[in-house]
Parts: sequence; C-alpha cells; structure tokens
Amino acid sequence: PTGPVNLIVNGFDPQTIEPWTSGGTGNSFILATHGFFYNSQKKMYSLGTSNTTEVFAWTNIFNLKRNTKYTLRVGLFADWSTSSCYIYFMGKPAGGDFSYQHLRMINDLSDSKVVYYTMTFDSGSFDFGQFRIDNNGSKTQGTTAALYICEVSCIEGEYNNSWTPSFDELITEQKFNETKSTVDAFSR
Repeated sequence: PTGPVNLIVNGFDPQTIEPWTSGGTGNSFILATHGFFYNSQKKMYSLGTSNTTEVFAWTNIFNLKRNTKYTLRVGLFADWSTSSCYIYFMGKPAGGDFSYQHLRMINDLSDSKVVYYTMTFDSGSFDFGQFRIDNNGSKTQGTTAALYICEVSCIEGEYNNSWTPSFDELITEQKFNETKSTVDAFSR
C-alpha cells in the first residue's frame, strides 16, 4: 500500500464489532448510526451505560516499531448525560504485560456534532499496542449515557488528519475489486 496504513481495524464505517471488545459493569457496546454523522448513512460505535461508573472499549492489538512516534485520531460525541471520556494507549513488549499511558481526558464532549481529537505518542520499548476508550459513566444513575466513537485511525508519524484503511481492510477491498473485475469480465 502507498501512504500511511491505519493500524486500527474497523475504525471507519465498521460492519461488525470485531475485533474490538468492551468491558465494565452494565456496558452496551453496539454499532449505531446517528443523524448528524453522515445523515445516519455510516456506522460507528456506541459505548453506553446507565451507571455512574466507567465502561470501556478496546481496539484490536497491533504491531509497533520501538521508539517511534504514532498519531491517533478519533471522532467523538456523546449524549448530554455522559460525564466524560478517557483515552489510553496500552503498550506491551514481546513476552511482557500491557502498561497504560493516559493520552487524554475529555470533559466537554459535544452532544451536537462530531469533534475530532488527535494525540501523538511514542511507542518507547513496546512491540504491541492497543487503545482503550472509556465512557466515564452517566452524570445521573439510571440515565442512559452513550459515547459515540467514529473514524478511528492510528498511523506511524506525527500527523494524522484523516482515515486510512487498515491492512486488513486493504486486503478485503483488494479481494472485492478482484471479484468485481472477474464478474465484469464474465458479463462482457
């Protein structure tokens, strides 16, 4: 592939939750659409709870180059009742355990538009990485609080202004184009 490759699988217009996972008591992690996100034409993740405690979602685990800069870009918005959001980078050396690095706390999540957040970090001595995005719960126990997560990308380097396909998505797109080309040839 040419240009930067997104390390996050299903970060843009996901059709399945996998390989993302979620945790926390009372979490609801689903694919959703929303009226002000591409007029409900594209899917994104919704991480919800009606508890005042955090729930969280993890991206896929990806390979890293050591001591290299990477940039995460993620679009977020939330219900008015969502208290805040944390974003963590989790790194792991080969044969070791994951360590957390807090990248950002967002106290003023928009409930009227997607806001894009960009964070650059250094991989240090880690060989594998993953991101964790927390919905820090509802402002009021029993009131649903959804955090919407969209257009997630992580690329090598210090600049990331848009989504790019992950390696897995490139392979899938290539297979689709090869199949379409074969069907077109048979049709002719």
